Amino acid sequence: SVHGPAPSNISRTSALTNGQQVYVVAHDAAGADCRPASNSIAMTVNSLPADRAVSPATGPVCAGQSVNITIANSEVGVNYQLKDLSNNPYSAVTPGTGSNLVILSSTIPSSMTLKVVATNASTPLCTRDLTGQSVLTDQTPSVANAGSDQIRCNGTPFTLNATAPV
Repeated sequence: SVHGPAPSNISRTSALTNGQQVYVVAHDAAGADCRPASNSIAMTVNSLPADRAVSPATGPVCAGQSVNITIANSEVGVNYQLKDLSNNPYSAVTPGTGSNLVILSSTIPSSMTLKVVATNASTPLCTRDLTGQSVLTDQTPSVANAGSDQIRCNGTPFTLNATAPV
């Protein structure tokens, strides 16, 4: 119960179920109930999106390129978005399809970790970061080396010794 002339806020910390009625009963100083006619609200409980596998877990990427991230068995009614660990968006919001969902990232500036944020489409309050993350390593290609310059006569075979780029 709440005592005093000023309005008070009361919060309930136990779990509520969908459709459960919540109401407030006010007592006067003598303990008599003062019940207004419209004193209850119905609770709507929306579920958190389910955790899904994310791939690739790691992978090379060149700075300035995009990468495809796959969410296994995406949920209908859930929106997915790629974000960095500071919650900056790296893709558009993409609705789940009920099957594997491929999201193309925006351009990757360098090595980074991308996470997938899943949000219940009914309410943005029901959001979770999926457990899997994609750790992307900048794999900017190196220059191929064909070896030193050589002088050969026309028609004479020769061999180039080269190193392959990364």
